[in-house]
Amino acid sequence: MSLRRSSSFPAAHDGAASPSSPGVFTKVFRRLSIRRKSSLDRRKNSINTYNLDHLFNEVGRKISNASRDSLPTIENEALFRGLLRSLLHPLGTPDSEIGLRPGDLVDHLRQVFAIDQDDHEYFIREEAKNKPTKIQVCATVIEARNLKVADKPPKVQSECNPYCILTIVNPTKNSRYSPIASPKVSPRSSPRNSPLPSRRHLPPRSSSQDYGSDVLRSQTARGFAQPKWNEEFYLEIEDLLTDELHVCFFSQDSDVIHQENKHPDKGGNFLKSFFRNVLASSSDHDKYIPGCIGRIVVPVRDIATNSVDRWMNVFPVGPVSARTKPVGQCRVRLAISYMQSGACFSVEDYHQVSLIHHKHAVKINTDCTDSALLLSPQSRRILDTFAIGNRISKLSQSILDLTVLLELVASPEKEIQCLSDTVLHKSLEEVQMTWLAMQACGQELTQRMPLSDSEICLYRTGARNYISSLTSKLHELPSLFPPSAESLVTLKGSLGLAIHLLELDLWDSSSSTQNELADKLLQKLQSDIDLWMTEKLQEVYSHKKVKDSVIPEMKSLTESIRSLASHCSPLGVITKFYGPLGVKYYRVVAFRTERKLSTTAREMMLEMDKYMVRYHNFPVNIAQSSRHSLALYFAIRKFYLLIKEGLTDRDMFRLTISQYQRWFQESLVFWLQTFKTECMTRMEKALEIDKDVVLVTSLVKFSNSSVDVLSCFAKITQEWREIDFKDPDSVVMGVTKITDLICDGARLYADKIHTILERNCYYDQQEEQFDVNDRLCITLNNIEHVRQYLNHLPELLEWEEVGQSQSARHEDAKIGRQSLTTLKRLTTTANQDILMKSSFLLREIAVKMKTNIQKLMDMFIVKTPAKVSAVDKTIGYLSTNLQTLDDRLMTSIYPKMIEELWEVVLQIFYEQMQIGQKPDYYEHMKRHLGALTTFFLSCGLEEKLVQGAAEAQLRARIHLNCQQTGILMQEYFQGLANGMSTPPEYLGHLAIKAAYVEETKGMVTIGVKVMRASDLPGLDNSGLSDPYVLMNLQPPNLFHNVKPVRTKVVEKTLNPIFNESFQFPNIPSSLLTEPGACILFSVLDHDYMVSDDFAGEVALNISALHPIRDEEYLDSTPVVMMPLKRPQHVADGAFQVLEERSSWDKEAKAFVTDRLKYIINQPRRQGKNSQNSFFSFFGLGT
Repeated sequence: MSLRRSSSFPAAHDGAASPSSPGVFTKVFRRLSIRRKSSLDRRKNSINTYNLDHLFNEVGRKISNASRDSLPTIENEALFRGLLRSLLHPLGTPDSEIGLRPGDLVDHLRQVFAIDQDDHEYFIREEAKNKPTKIQVCATVIEARNLKVADKPPKVQSECNPYCILTIVNPTKNSRYSPIASPKVSPRSSPRNSPLPSRRHLPPRSSSQDYGSDVLRSQTARGFAQPKWNEEFYLEIEDLLTDELHVCFFSQDSDVIHQENKHPDKGGNFLKSFFRNVLASSSDHDKYIPGCIGRIVVPVRDIATNSVDRWMNVFPVGPVSARTKPVGQCRVRLAISYMQSGACFSVEDYHQVSLIHHKHAVKINTDCTDSALLLSPQSRRILDTFAIGNRISKLSQSILDLTVLLELVASPEKEIQCLSDTVLHKSLEEVQMTWLAMQACGQELTQRMPLSDSEICLYRTGARNYISSLTSKLHELPSLFPPSAESLVTLKGSLGLAIHLLELDLWDSSSSTQNELADKLLQKLQSDIDLWMTEKLQEVYSHKKVKDSVIPEMKSLTESIRSLASHCSPLGVITKFYGPLGVKYYRVVAFRTERKLSTTAREMMLEMDKYMVRYHNFPVNIAQSSRHSLALYFAIRKFYLLIKEGLTDRDMFRLTISQYQRWFQESLVFWLQTFKTECMTRMEKALEIDKDVVLVTSLVKFSNSSVDVLSCFAKITQEWREIDFKDPDSVVMGVTKITDLICDGARLYADKIHTILERNCYYDQQEEQFDVNDRLCITLNNIEHVRQYLNHLPELLEWEEVGQSQSARHEDAKIGRQSLTTLKRLTTTANQDILMKSSFLLREIAVKMKTNIQKLMDMFIVKTPAKVSAVDKTIGYLSTNLQTLDDRLMTSIYPKMIEELWEVVLQIFYEQMQIGQKPDYYEHMKRHLGALTTFFLSCGLEEKLVQGAAEAQLRARIHLNCQQTGILMQEYFQGLANGMSTPPEYLGHLAIKAAYVEETKGMVTIGVKVMRASDLPGLDNSGLSDPYVLMNLQPPNLFHNVKPVRTKVVEKTLNPIFNESFQFPNIPSSLLTEPGACILFSVLDHDYMVSDDFAGEVALNISALHPIRDEEYLDSTPVVMMPLKRPQHVADGAFQVLEERSSWDKEAKAFVTDRLKYIINQPRRQGKNSQNSFFSFFGLGT
């Protein structure tokens, strides 16, 4: 904000400089006052008996006729006479308060100027004759409210834009008066809400004007509800006792304005007729004036000497009585002053008067610290009266008073220097409050509160002298560093006022006052910083005589840097105080301290590196030195980050401390080694505390050991993030070491848990009932809790960012990916190892529960299988233990525990289920298995885990045992015919043709032709065989009336040629699609003395046969080559079920007996067979 302006106030017209007579409209206005002349004359005569007459008479009696030349010369006589004149002839109504009456003020003025009583009486007699002749009223129309127009509705009134007309009327000189029409609107536009103040002065009278020059008009305000003008008008006063100020309010959109715009050439005649209406309205009868809202009438004699500022009622034009209601209110500020062409004093004169009064106040006040006693009320009233009378603004008055106080404080006189800063602050606050108050109506302060060049020059001189006096005393101030509350309070008390003075925008850009103060302050700050740093470094090097002094020196240096960092934390109060002075406090501290600090810290780390190398085989020394060096690193890093916030990139480039991480490059490896040692030690202690895995409370899910281990891991990762190394290679090395450290710690913790369990005989066999308890749950949770921390390492240690920074450093993406692969491999391996330990413990829990589960499952598997509720006890036992597991185990362990229990239940079910029972028994087993399956699904086991391999095997076994014997035989032959597995031993091939012919009544005839066999096994001692082929339709339950057929025996050969055809007539066509229906070709070796030997067999599905017509021959059917196989005895499947039920099922027994002949009777090959005999079948043998 600015108080300056380029020019002084515009001069007011004195009303007597023009030789022309008053205008026509002025005469009309003054005629309005004739009717009130007699009453005003009577009042004038009473006022002439003013209370100062007794003073004049008394002076007249005492003053001798001696010549004035005999009086001594009086300093500042002109100022004294002017002040005396303003008190003897007050401009307006004087104050009647005791002590502030004109006579009291005159006596006080004599004391201030130290005038002799006789001289004082002489001056009174002289100045009593010099009455002011050229005075004026300053009327400021600020705003109005609640204006009303009688002849218009409210809606129309809101669209009106009011303005006002001001004039001075003397009722005693004219019987009729009229306010002349306003002059043209000022070309300066007025803002809508808060117009800038403007001053209107009387222009020189001119005969060419159509209206009187003593009538002024305001600009038109926007809005009728609360119009604002904030305009100043200066009107000449001819008679202080009888003149009246009239302020009339009009609406711009009235018919008057319309007619004026319509007939501009007849404006003079129109205004005469208009004010004729105003004259008529002032008579005893009411008459309406178009466009006139109302007016304010203020007698000039009622205006107080110290100005008036209040809301006044606006009454309609016409007679006003006690019952007349106002049509609105207007805020008006009124003051009376001398015209500039009269006896006016300048701001320099006011400055001198204020200086005299303040000096007098200081001399008579014994307690200079009391600001209320600095100026007496009489001196304050005299100064205000002097300022108002000479048109010195309130802002100029406060600025000049402040200047006087600054001059007094900077004065070499000791009596005056006792003024306290409180007095100066009060005066400065007065300037600021005046400034803000005058800002309320606008933003461009220079147009509203102008200051002359003289005022600014006086202020600069006084402020400069005051600041210079403070600058010379800076060495007496307390230390500026380190900052403290006490020193800051002292600085504010000493320099606070100077800062506020510099903040006022009254200085040139080339002013050196601020620079001089800033330079002196900067020099003291730098000196204090150097002194503090010297003391701290002396403390650091005070341990030189100690063995391995680097340890205590580093501890002392760390404490010093921490102290320095605490002083470098930016405080708003420090920045706010030094900022206006141009001193960047924290920047100066940073540059003044970092160079010495960097040199000392770098030298200290070189000594520490030597110490660590010397004691690298001693873990205690390494741990101690690592902790001290790490503490120093963190202290330097904190200091660096603090000063970095207030410096630019250019400043940071100049700092040596920005390379601080290089000083600790060698110590990084020892830090990581210390991390690992402390982690393992803490883990051992944590396990010793709860070595028996004792439960703390029933709600605790983890023991203290796991919490301590994870706290150790978190501390390591947190410290690594705080280290925040920037070198990519060092970061990769550190992250890899820390990841490996945490993985090893997690593995070690799991191993320790298992060791404790073994020591407590947990894995030993126990015969009593086993129930899951909180102890086991907490043990499992501990291991899982620690393991899960490994999954957060990529985020905690920022693996991705580390890999990217390394790739960018070496400009090769492959290097970063390799680092990530290494880190992932470390955590994956550790996860697998820990999960293996957890799985082992879960398996042991399931095994311990197996004994109880077996006893319970025996109830529904063996004892009472037909009882539906027999499975409930098993489910109840499982439910109780699973509920405990669900409540106590972590969510990641519980599914694994259920899975282990499900495997145990399936294993027991499979082992205890009886064999060879009737299908009804297995139907009960199927129902019980379904109940267990539903229970485990409800407990949260995934469906895909429920339907695993073990469950499928058990369900398939139950399903087979539920089948009838015939169905089982069909399944057996279906598996035999569809078997695609390669036989373990090559037994040769059989070439056949097969088809069927449809007959009547849904019957078919199956035709078979056996072509030849090749590479059959030699079953005789000679190495040859006597083979033949036996054919029958299987299974017996489908073809019980079909007899088998056979070929002839071909002796002494391994590649027999049969070429024989056979038919199976009257076969139902429905059997062609029956599962398991097949033609069984059995190749046998004919023996005469003993039973025939079995060489192999081939099963051909009947559903694979093709139909042929009657006229077609079987020879047209393609040959099918099928390898010979020997059936094997399997432990499961349909044949096993048939074999198990042979004890009570005759059909199954017969089938098993028949098939066992071929399964058991499988003689070995005799002699050597040609390996190429397969190809000899096609004539390709050698």
